[in-house]
Amino acid sequence: MERIKSEYLQKILDQVNHQNIEYFENLTCEYTLQLKYLLSGGKPIKSSGLQDDDIHNISFINKPEIIKMHLDILYKSIGFLNQDRINAMLETYK
Repeated sequence: MERIKSEYLQKILDQVNHQNIEYFENLTCEYTLQLKYLLSGGKPIKSSGLQDDDIHNISFINKPEIIKMHLDILYKSIGFLNQDRINAMLETYK
């Protein structure tokens, strides 16, 4: 019985870990795309998760320096994230 419980718990932990990785990868991709558009002179883009009015309600989404700060924090605090990995993911993320 203990072995079954242990295997079940490990499956749950693996799934949570996978979801965390996906979340941080997606968040980093989203910030990277927003930053690229803003630095190229464009307006913030509407991601699939945002409603039309959300961009106006999220003040930092309009400020490249704040997005850059968020990206720096992500890259420094999440060990599996790096710019090469995110750049490779951007095409499929769009």
